[in-house]
Amino acid sequence: GNDEDDDNRNVSSIKSCKLKGHNGSVLSIDTNNNNNVLSGSEDGTARLWDLRVNEKDNNVFTYIPVKAFKPKVDNEEGDDLYSVESVVFSKKNPYEVFLSVNKSVFQYDIRRPEIILSSEDTLNNFSNNLIEEEISQISLQSHREQYLFAGDESGRVSMIDLNAPIEEISQVSMETLNDYDSPFRQFQAHSNICSALKCFNKKYLVSGGMDYNINIWNYSNKSKFSQFRKYKIESNDSSVNQLFNPPFIHSIDINCSKELICAALGNGSIAIIDLFNKYKFSKTINHNKNPNCFYDRSNSILFLNNAHTNIVSCVDFPVFSKDFHLFSSSIDSTIVLWQLFDYDLPLSDNSSTLFFHTPDSISNPIHNPGPNPISNSNVNNNNRKKKRKKKKKKRKKNVNNNNNDNNNNNDNNNNISINSSVYGITNNIYPKPLFRINHKRKINCIKSGLSPSSNYSGSLFVGDNTNDITFYSIPL
Repeated sequence: GNDEDDDNRNVSSIKSCKLKGHNGSVLSIDTNNNNNVLSGSEDGTARLWDLRVNEKDNNVFTYIPVKAFKPKVDNEEGDDLYSVESVVFSKKNPYEVFLSVNKSVFQYDIRRPEIILSSEDTLNNFSNNLIEEEISQISLQSHREQYLFAGDESGRVSMIDLNAPIEEISQVSMETLNDYDSPFRQFQAHSNICSALKCFNKKYLVSGGMDYNINIWNYSNKSKFSQFRKYKIESNDSSVNQLFNPPFIHSIDINCSKELICAALGNGSIAIIDLFNKYKFSKTINHNKNPNCFYDRSNSILFLNNAHTNIVSCVDFPVFSKDFHLFSSSIDSTIVLWQLFDYDLPLSDNSSTLFFHTPDSISNPIHNPGPNPISNSNVNNNNRKKKRKKKKKKRKKNVNNNNNDNNNNNDNNNNISINSSVYGITNNIYPKPLFRINHKRKINCIKSGLSPSSNYSGSLFVGDNTNDITFYSIPL
């Protein structure tokens, strides 16, 4: 039908190639703006790829790593091979990378001339005996990158001050853990494995766990972590897929500019959190025409049920899109690009344009030269006070001008509220897949990046149960 055509309309123009070099499944991927890809694998190594360096064999392009990192980790059981579970590029310093292996975090400088870097080439090894379980995810502070956060399998999150000497970090004990100037802090974020971690907006940290919780933490007060928000994920569908797969949180991504959080769930669903109720899901989502959309009013979470037929392994807001696009991947071997919804500020002083998905197709922009649907109580109250001071005759003459001024002021307001009734589209919005990719392998992780080619909007890198990374060129 029409939905199938929409899903596959761009698949034919998607190109793919391989990044070959690992000897085990790829578990984590990160990208930067310099055409570099960083990957961590079950083979105990992390590898750095330069998309400007490739080989061509039988008209098929393949990429080989330009560097490999093999951290040396002591293993009580005698096996010296640990998986590299999480990898992160520094956004502040493009030459620094961080890897998590077992209970430690390693820092490397990718400018080192050696192709294979041994343990002696590690810049820093951040470790502390208070990290008692394997680290599952790391995240850098999104602003100054002074702090690195590490979530582990005990449900704890450790906060490491990267400016502190290594010796001081390793010597922090349970007695000095809560000292104000401690370079290493730790708190219990979840009652089970902390499986997802992401920093945003200078002072906030989002964590997801196998206890079905998504928590937002405020770490601006260094002496105390405070819980800013808590979201309890509860299954809301009785399908076979959701009955046998609990809604564990496997991955989290954040669109900071749109103030949205998305989570990949173990029951095949995607959770969408509107941080400040900007998009009024309770009023704008059509639950009847799309049974896969469910809005949990008590927790303020929009669920996209049955997004995949098995565990959703990863979600990713594409770095090359400014719209409400989202990638999701699953161990059912599929990748989906979603158009969640879209809202654009007015194109001119007194006009508004809304872009939404309707049940049958993508709607055309709706142009309305009338009153702006964006409302701001503060601006309106201030204008009312001014109006009271004016004479009745002048007030009547200036009503239209004041309305136009309100429109102009509101255009620049960040606290957007959508009055959908103005456009006659109430209860007519829901997320929709733009296309699906049948990857044919169980997918561990995905990560978007900028495209090295001007012919494509961006790139998507996929780690699966093979030793290779698949590199998709994405048209949008």
